[in-house]
Amino acid sequence: MSALATIVSHQDAKIADCLAGGGPMLFWYAQCPLAGDQTAQSTRLHELGFDNYPVAYLPGLDAVQTYLFFFERILGVTLHGVEGGMGDFFRTWCPPLIHQPDEVWHLAIDLAASPTWYAYETVIRNYLRETPVAERLPIVFPGLSPLDMACNLCGTEQFFLLLYEAPDAADHLLGFLTDLLIEAYHRIAGLGARLVTAHGFPGVYCSDLQMPYISPPLLARLLLPRYARLAAACGGLCCAVLCADVDIMASILSIDGVIGCAFDKRLPLNDLAENLASKLFLLPHYCYHDTLDVPTVQDGIYCNPIVQSYSRELPALYQALAGRANLAISIERPSLAEVCAVREALNYSQDMQDG
Repeated sequence: MSALATIVSHQDAKIADCLAGGGPMLFWYAQCPLAGDQTAQSTRLHELGFDNYPVAYLPGLDAVQTYLFFFERILGVTLHGVEGGMGDFFRTWCPPLIHQPDEVWHLAIDLAASPTWYAYETVIRNYLRETPVAERLPIVFPGLSPLDMACNLCGTEQFFLLLYEAPDAADHLLGFLTDLLIEAYHRIAGLGARLVTAHGFPGVYCSDLQMPYISPPLLARLLLPRYARLAAACGGLCCAVLCADVDIMASILSIDGVIGCAFDKRLPLNDLAENLASKLFLLPHYCYHDTLDVPTVQDGIYCNPIVQSYSRELPALYQALAGRANLAISIERPSLAEVCAVREALNYSQDMQDG
């Protein structure tokens, strides 16, 4: 067994223990530039006690750009760039494909007819064919966002109007997109690939960035049933609860198959703690530059001062929940030494509190 496969096996055992209720547990993830190939990087992090999960590195997917309106492109959207460039989420936009409510009913799923999907599936087929079973690594499925996808296909303002002017069309569109995501997942799983989230947990990850702009009653009626379907059909779901409503938070955490969430920082920590039970609290701890007002790349790291989910609050959250809840803490810094320093400071503060 290769070094990477051995690390996967070790992490799988830890994840299985967490999912079986063996918590409270801590999962540490280092996000920083590292020298060496994937084996060298993963081995070093593993030896340092980080839980970074080795997944298949497939260079061919770089050309497919699965992070850039992937499912919208499968449905026929042609992307446009701004500021003289394309290739990243911040400088590329998705012109609407749907202009009238009745066009929603004419959408059809035909993955086999999409050149974008064909390219994606071909890369994975080749990897599975060329890699011995014992050496295959799991694959991270592209992120899912039914609400964001609906806004991209219609235009955000038009989709929000659709919620009130043609609610049946809006409901049908979200259902159609959920069907598309599930079929795509099953096609890749059917090839023999093992699919995981970036944290190594089973299933898929979903982050609807438009969630804060939808009322809680509409979220409960339109989006939560889709999350339940995704969790059941894809072997698990991790998601970002970007809504400050306590009932929505509690409802998502009560869905069978929801493994863990990142949470809107307006949600009271006491309410989160009471509803978490054995679920995982996903906590990304980003780099910040307060003088910046837009997400900016600096020294190879995205500095993001506009973060709706818990992130800056890591020290207080860690002191409140470490040893009491399952935490997945992803620390993003320009160097591994800085990542380790953050972790050590957290552990020191917790030791002082416990003492």
